[in-house]
Amino acid sequence: LIGAAEPVPLAPILQRDRRRWTAADLLNADFPEPQWLIPGILPAGLTLLAGRPKVGKSWLALQIAHAKGIGGEVFGAAVDKGSVLFLALEDSPARLADRMKLQSWTAEADVQFQTSCTVAELAAILDRDRFDLVVIDTFSRLFLDVDQDDVSATTKALGQLQDLAQAGGFSVLLLDHHRKGADGDAVLDVLGSTGKSAVADTIAGLFRHRGERDATFKTVSRDCEEVELTLRFGRDLGIWSVVDYGERCPQTGAIIDALRDEPDTLTGLSRKLNLSKSTVSRALAELHNAGRTKLDEDRRYWLVGG
Repeated sequence: LIGAAEPVPLAPILQRDRRRWTAADLLNADFPEPQWLIPGILPAGLTLLAGRPKVGKSWLALQIAHAKGIGGEVFGAAVDKGSVLFLALEDSPARLADRMKLQSWTAEADVQFQTSCTVAELAAILDRDRFDLVVIDTFSRLFLDVDQDDVSATTKALGQLQDLAQAGGFSVLLLDHHRKGADGDAVLDVLGSTGKSAVADTIAGLFRHRGERDATFKTVSRDCEEVELTLRFGRDLGIWSVVDYGERCPQTGAIIDALRDEPDTLTGLSRKLNLSKSTVSRALAELHNAGRTKLDEDRRYWLVGG
């Protein structure tokens, strides 16, 4: 057409703007390996951990924070050491100290606690200090003025938190509550609007009936397959442990067979088995934590014990 603008070549635009990708770019890109808060169980990112009042969420959050602060274990999985900010907005310092002593905390744990905080104060703290994990207990105590039944309001609140996490490169473990009549659905049972579950990268639910010793821990995530564990709370130590710990990922058998042939990297196994990196990473985490594999300096996994 006369006067029509010349078509703009696509390639230069894509090179300038990494929000846009060609199909070939995405298929051929070698993205970083998935990161984990708890290998094989909880991916890094924004995790919403919900449950009924007094079910034991705060005990579990404290357990995870301790493991992160010392480089310990949760549910038999090795957690990378890192710095932690714990907003204990429902606890007093005395209660925190009592629980930490019961869980056998050490003074060397790289964890800082704060018992009151606003969203603005949190943003200022995270702009000044570097953390690998931020634990918030609970949603309602941090976002005091947010109508939890308002999709727009909850989406905006969690969106702000997710933006802070992505900008700072840290994970968030945000504790929340289940609605009345929760029936065991990790996503649908979260109190309030669907805006919460829509924003979170992972939704975890802790389910236990009154009077029962064991609980069910379920996760639904964008970055890995669903996990369901049976947990038991040890009142003498204040620790949740896995009752049925073992190989939970069905792909572990295929990965063991592949490693019998030759050692390989996560990327190599993903391509060889035509599985996503997140699936392979979760299976490798389970095998590694169980002592079935070892990792060399070239990031290749070797099978231990045949």
